Amino acid sequence: MLVSLVLAAPAVWAQTPDAAAAEVAKELASALQRGVGSLESHAIVLTPFAAPDNDPVAVRWAAKLGQLLVRDHGAQLIDREALKAVLAEASLLQSAGGEIAEATLKEIALGFGAKGMVTGSLRHTGDSYVVEARAIRLQDGVLLTASTAQFVVDGAEEPLESRSLTVQLRRMADRLSQGLEQLDGELRYQRVAILPFQEVGPSTQDKQLGTLVSSVITTVLVKDHNLLVVERSQLAKVIDELALGQTGLVDESKTLEVGRLAGAQGLVIGSVSEAGDRYLVSARVVSVGTGQVVLAEETQLPAADMVALSSEAVVLRTRAGAVYRSLLLPGWGQIYNRQPIKSATFVGTEVAAFAVAAVFHLRGTGFHDDYRSKKAGTPQLVLDDLVAKEESSYSMRNWMIIAGLAVHAFNVLDAFISGRTFDTADFTVNGSSATIRF
Repeated sequence: MLVSLVLAAPAVWAQTPDAAAAEVAKELASALQRGVGSLESHAIVLTPFAAPDNDPVAVRWAAKLGQLLVRDHGAQLIDREALKAVLAEASLLQSAGGEIAEATLKEIALGFGAKGMVTGSLRHTGDSYVVEARAIRLQDGVLLTASTAQFVVDGAEEPLESRSLTVQLRRMADRLSQGLEQLDGELRYQRVAILPFQEVGPSTQDKQLGTLVSSVITTVLVKDHNLLVVERSQLAKVIDELALGQTGLVDESKTLEVGRLAGAQGLVIGSVSEAGDRYLVSARVVSVGTGQVVLAEETQLPAADMVALSSEAVVLRTRAGAVYRSLLLPGWGQIYNRQPIKSATFVGTEVAAFAVAAVFHLRGTGFHDDYRSKKAGTPQLVLDDLVAKEESSYSMRNWMIIAGLAVHAFNVLDAFISGRTFDTADFTVNGSSATIRF
C-alpha cells in the first residue's frame, strides 16, 4: 500500500524557489545543449515569463532562472533591454501553451543570432507557484523540452528577507519600473524624474527619510533597470526656480511642471510618514504628458532599521554642509565627510597653534608687567632687554595666530574639496543591516 501511494504521488513536488529554478535551469540547459550545441558559443533568448498581474515573486523567479543559466551553465543570453523592444514589436509575450509562429522565431534568430529560446509561464495556485518552462530550437521551431516545477514561498521562512530594508526598497523600485513601462514609447529612451519624497512627521523630517528613500529608489532604477533619470542637482535647480519646498511638491500640478521643465516623460513621487514602530512609504508613477497616475505602491519599513540607515546615509551629506561645519569648528567638516584622521589632524594642529599663541601672549604680558614694575635707577640695559622680550613674545603670538587661522582656512578648503553632493546612492547589506555607500 505504501509503495502504491508513493508511485501515485504527483510528479511535481513543492520546493523552495531557488531549488525549483536550479532544477528547471539544469533541464533546459541540457536540452538546449543537445538541440543547438554549446551554450557558451550559441546565443539564447530568454523571454519574460507570463505571470498574473506582473506578480513580483514570478518576476524575481524568472530573473533567478536567467542568472542560473548564465552562472551555472555558461549560457549566452541576449541583452534584456534589446529583447524587450523586439518582443513588444513581435507580440511574443504569450501565455504558456500558446503557439509561437516559426516566422517569429526566425525573425528573432536573424535579429540576435540566437539559436534557442526559453519561454514559459508561472501560475499562482493556493500557497504555491507552478512553473511551466519550454526550450525551443529557433531554426525550425522544434520543442526541445518542457519542464514543470512547483515551489512554495513560505512566509515563515522569509520574514527576515522580506522585511529587510534593501529587499523592500528594491521590490518597490522594481514595481515602479513596471509602472514606468506603461508610459508611451520605449522606456529606455524616456527620461524619469524622481522627486524627493514628502516627509510627513517631525521624525521623518529630522532624519530626511524622504530624501534617503527617493535616492535609494533612484539608484535601483538606474543600476538595475538602466533608466535615464534626471540628476538630483538638476531637479533641485528646477524646484528652486519654481520656489517649491516640501509643501509645494504636494500639489500634483506643480510636480508635473517640475517634470516638464526637467524634460522628463515620467515622474516618481511619494511620501514617507511615521506609523508607530514603522514608516509608511507610498510612491506613485505619474505620466507627465497626461497627468495620469499609472501605478501606486505602498510598503512599510521598520522604524529602527530606517533610523540606523539614516545615520549611515552619505546621500544626506553635501559639500555645502561640510564647508559650513568646518567654518564653525575645525575638523567638523571632515567628520561630516567621514574622514576622522583628517579631522583629528586639523583639530590638533589648530588647537596647538592657538595654545602656543596663548603661551607667547602670557609671556609678553609678563615681560610687560616686569618692565612697568621696575623702579627708577634700573639699568637701561635691563629695561631694553625686557622690552625686546615683550616685543618678541607678542610677535610670536601674532605669527601663531596667523598659523592657526591658516590651518582653519585650509580645513575649510579641504572640506570643500573632499565633500561631495550625490545624485544616487548605492546600498549593501551587512548581516541584517543596510548601509548607504557611494
